Amino acid sequence: MSLTGQRLHVVVPHFNMRGGVIKLLDYADHAAALGAEVVVYSDDVAEPGLSLFSVPRLRAITDRLRFEQLDQRPQIEHDDIVLFTWPRDFIGLAAQASAGFDTRRFVHLVQSTQHANASFTRGYGRRLLRQPLSRISVSSEVAEAIQPYVSANMPHAIIDEGHDWEYFAERPAGRTHWTDRPLRVAYTTWKSPVGDDVAARLASASDIAFRRIAHVASWAELRELYHWSDVFLGYPAPEEGFYMVGYEAMAAGAIVALPDVGGNRSYCRFGANCLQTSYDDADSYIAAIHAVHEMDEQEASMMRAKAHAEVVRFDLARERQAVGEFLTKIATLPTG
Repeated sequence: MSLTGQRLHVVVPHFNMRGGVIKLLDYADHAAALGAEVVVYSDDVAEPGLSLFSVPRLRAITDRLRFEQLDQRPQIEHDDIVLFTWPRDFIGLAAQASAGFDTRRFVHLVQSTQHANASFTRGYGRRLLRQPLSRISVSSEVAEAIQPYVSANMPHAIIDEGHDWEYFAERPAGRTHWTDRPLRVAYTTWKSPVGDDVAARLASASDIAFRRIAHVASWAELRELYHWSDVFLGYPAPEEGFYMVGYEAMAAGAIVALPDVGGNRSYCRFGANCLQTSYDDADSYIAAIHAVHEMDEQEASMMRAKAHAEVVRFDLARERQAVGEFLTKIATLPTG
């Protein structure tokens, strides 16, 4: 499998740690590793000092790929491939394509189930699904959500999201049980305030300790939080495609408590490798914390072991292979 001689345009909306940008850059890097000429376009400047490029696997990406400002985007030629994720970006891309450009060479990376929601981007996201484009869904949940709106005749691949789980893996010294110390509970506040509610309600419990991150954090900060915690409270948004924070905490060895909202079904086996809560329900999170507190060391170790066995399936090497196969299929489409 090779993409040598193929040119891939990748449109990135910004260089912040949100909006599926890391996954777009992963795909760009996959294609470059397989021989493609890759050009990344954004309104932002790809400065190596940005927090995005502190992510270990992206540190050298500015040297491996070519970055251009979005307003300098070249004409898209007949045999090019274009990768994008944000629906509105397609409007400008379509205008840049050569006359008669095969729209199957536009690859829409669909990263959340919200594309099927009529209110997302004022309905444009759903309307775009009806366009004759190629698509990649980052999970089967995403593919299922958009299936009613896409043509079965258009190329569509489900490529489960890959991640650098080794970076977050449990520290070599292993974990100590909470027999003679407080149970450590960690959470973030980016998507829900329920963690603060839980912490306030359990503030008088001397056998439970809380720690949180309330700001957009670096991977190093998140890893430290995960490793400190015995329990991590997750808050996936209802329309996510793949909830990375819960996955990372499980890879790091924390016991994760979170609701079943779709974005975590790829790796959550409730009751076996994590605990289920109700969405934004402090009582259910408190019940999960008490359930963990009552676990003996063998029970906790078994749940962590099952979580580890599940998350290691979502590796970047597997993703690179699948991305390469799909882009090769698009590259070999007959050109007009």
